[in-house]
Amino acid sequence: MPEQNGYDTTRHIRAMKPNREHDVVIIAMTANAMQEERQKCLDCGMNEYLSKPIDQALFLKKLSQWFDFSQIEVNEAITPEVSLNQSNFFEKSLEESNVVFDPTLIHHFSKGERSLSEVFIQAFVQQTRLNLVALEQSCVSGFSSKWVDAAHQLKGGSANVGAFKLARLSAEAQLMSDATASSRFNCLYAIQVAFDEFLTAVDSYEFKG
Repeated sequence: MPEQNGYDTTRHIRAMKPNREHDVVIIAMTANAMQEERQKCLDCGMNEYLSKPIDQALFLKKLSQWFDFSQIEVNEAITPEVSLNQSNFFEKSLEESNVVFDPTLIHHFSKGERSLSEVFIQAFVQQTRLNLVALEQSCVSGFSSKWVDAAHQLKGGSANVGAFKLARLSAEAQLMSDATASSRFNCLYAIQVAFDEFLTAVDSYEFKG
């Protein structure tokens, strides 16, 4: 978010309606899968928490606390590579990873529909280019919340589309809240190279459906 992070925005919403907190349902979606992160989200007034990558069936299960999805048919079939424990999948992939592009998650989210896969990829590419601009503008010495926020967004988005090398580099960038301009430029260069590799891999991949 450009002006406020999710925690501050939630506190602001809750302060506006202190006695009607469930009028606005707020669910955190974050790449941080740690238990303390979940508690931090709940403590600031959020209703629920999901770690990325997001699983459709689990997402609807969380929302069903407030909304009726009885008329919606949900495909709960999970590919062998992706279980409902999405946080473990994410952490395992980052640990291993110099994987430029793994299509497993895209296939899972799109249910094998080629056009939907392409929409996900296009949305990610557009957002990534915005994040890269924000990172470049934040290549300064000292503390930069803008750098951290852009790296955090890029980390989550990259993991969602299976760009695990890019996600790993973005996770490393997110830790550079207080750094020199030169170290940030070097980090950004590695991120840009990984993004170019991702684009090449996607262009050569044959989506089915």
